[in-house]
Amino acid sequence: MAHLRAFAANLVDTRRTLAVCRPFGLWALCLSFTMLGILPTFAADASRHGHAAEQMQAFATCAGRFSAVAARQVAQHNPDSDRAVRLEHDFDALVEAILPLALEEGATSRSARHWRIAGWTEMAHLMRLRHSKKDRSRADRAGRAMERRLATCTRMILPG
Repeated sequence: MAHLRAFAANLVDTRRTLAVCRPFGLWALCLSFTMLGILPTFAADASRHGHAAEQMQAFATCAGRFSAVAARQVAQHNPDSDRAVRLEHDFDALVEAILPLALEEGATSRSARHWRIAGWTEMAHLMRLRHSKKDRSRADRAGRAMERRLATCTRMILPG
């Protein structure tokens, strides 16, 4: 019986998530992430706990981080740039999906742009430090910090 209740609750959460995603044309992305268990039913969870603005901040910051990385990788003709661009677009899609709930909590679309810019600036600064030739230990610390931040973002939507 408990399994049936858990299944029904998950089904309701999935429907709420899809209801949020549908107006933005993101339902296929949300459905695939939700059904694969990669993305929790963020819209339903946010509406129950009031964390939509926090989730929007995390998604927007990550979109900015991957935007900075993608820009540098594209400029350097790095083959990994496709992955960074894809992750940037995925996080932008998540921001758009959670935006209506975040707006209800008092966040603004300006806040999302601010967080995205903050994420971009943070990564640009770390990338600049990482390529410093004067102080190798500082460059190594910046590289590790950059990798940690990107890994944190990646874990939000990809398993492992």
